[in-house]
Amino acid sequence: MLNARIPAIRNQALIGLSLFVISIGLAWEIGTQIVAQDLKSVAYVALAVVGCTVAITILRNWRRGFYCFLTWLLFEDLVRKFLGNNMVIYFAKDVLVGLVYISLYIDIRRGRAKTFRPPFLLFLSLFFWLGFLQVFNQNSPHILYGLMGLKIYFYYVPLMFVGYALIESDEHLRKFLVANALLAGVIGAIGIIQAIVGNSFMNPAVLAPELRDLGDLDKVTPLTGQILSLPSSVFVSAGRFSQYMIVAGILLMGAAGYLVLHTRRNRKLILLVFGIVGGGILLSGCRGAIMLALASVLVRSVGFLCGAPRRWQQAHRMVKGLR
Repeated sequence: MLNARIPAIRNQALIGLSLFVISIGLAWEIGTQIVAQDLKSVAYVALAVVGCTVAITILRNWRRGFYCFLTWLLFEDLVRKFLGNNMVIYFAKDVLVGLVYISLYIDIRRGRAKTFRPPFLLFLSLFFWLGFLQVFNQNSPHILYGLMGLKIYFYYVPLMFVGYALIESDEHLRKFLVANALLAGVIGAIGIIQAIVGNSFMNPAVLAPELRDLGDLDKVTPLTGQILSLPSSVFVSAGRFSQYMIVAGILLMGAAGYLVLHTRRNRKLILLVFGIVGGGILLSGCRGAIMLALASVLVRSVGFLCGAPRRWQQAHRMVKGLR
């Protein structure tokens, strides 16, 4: 037994020594970059380390990986702003969601996750093959344009199966709604602060030239001459922030209606974040966002009342929640 363990002990010592040497080398390289004031290179190294950690997390647990992907999807623009709008970062989410697909597929093969056959699979397949044929359009300047279009149209379609496997119970749905609420609350709060103190908050001192006209805008009222800084929050443009606030408001109102009828957990959190998102919409400086949000609230209120349970106690709770 002792002789059998000796090779394993030697291998562990060799691995530990190798990691120590690699760590010393990385520390030396990072220290050199810091001394040279090359902070962007340090940031890229940090992103690479975090990316490797997230990749391992996704492959081990695709549910956690999905939330990592969702978080990166919302905060990707923030990283791009501080790293000079490097377009390589733009494709990081494609890698993350691809790892989620692989991890989920492994769990489906092992019987740990469920899948389904969508009733519109035939029409989706026909649409896919039509897009695939268009990749080889002779009038296209290059085949890469067609491949990029194929990726934009169909690469995120498997998220339909991820969502089906993700929500297996009321508890899973509650966690999904709470996670979205927390992300929306952080983004909305940053946008409100920017509208009050200016776009210097959570933004680099100098934006990339192609982002300056999108993320550093002011609106002046015609009569009083009041200046409002249009907040971009974690995004690269004020328009993207206002659009996200509309989507977040719709999702949060639906979450509030669901929690009112099914559980007492996280109600106050959802209502607090709903208020933050409402403030973000008002301070976004976009009239379209305000009108769309108001219209959505009215339509969903009518829908909630029409679809409320006929039992008086639950219907009363729904009316109270709407109020």
